[in-house]
Amino acid sequence: MGSSDAVWLPLSSRQRTVYLCFMAWNPTNTDDLARAGWHYCYEVERAVLQGTDPILQRGPVTGRWGPVFDALLEAFLIHVRLLHEFYYVSAPKNPIAKDDVRASHFVPTWEPARLLTKEEWGDVNAQLSHFAGRRQIHCDWQPQALLGTLKTLHLRFVAELPASSPLATTYSQRLQSVTGVLNQRVR
Repeated sequence: MGSSDAVWLPLSSRQRTVYLCFMAWNPTNTDDLARAGWHYCYEVERAVLQGTDPILQRGPVTGRWGPVFDALLEAFLIHVRLLHEFYYVSAPKNPIAKDDVRASHFVPTWEPARLLTKEEWGDVNAQLSHFAGRRQIHCDWQPQALLGTLKTLHLRFVAELPASSPLATTYSQRLQSVTGVLNQRVR
């Protein structure tokens, strides 16, 4: 199967059938890296826009965590978690994780760097990845601090990105736009 072949798998539910599209991933393929680069920009942009949203910045209204605040916080943490893995985890050697995209796919000399501390990583996983007994209703997440670290890592990633990288060539304007949003919204 080539990298441009899509496999459509029907997933049944009581009311409808949902189709998911899976693409094969080859980190040495220019088109695949370009597509992954587009998704990298999306993840950074979503983390920044959600993390700086006024609702999240205000915190829970009158001490209550409503569904909009919860959804915004959890969406932000999902993007932060994904970007942590992108920056910190080396290119996968495990066949199960072979389609995971890492910074080292774009910057071969990339030195892994944490977006989340070890404690934050555990808290995010407990909050989002599984139903852990240590989950908390009122966690003291610090979106601005996490975004500050994201900004540092993103700027480092862009600075180390080879000019010949598909991300730098195919999506240079999108990359510049995302960097602009990050610079504008995160001090």
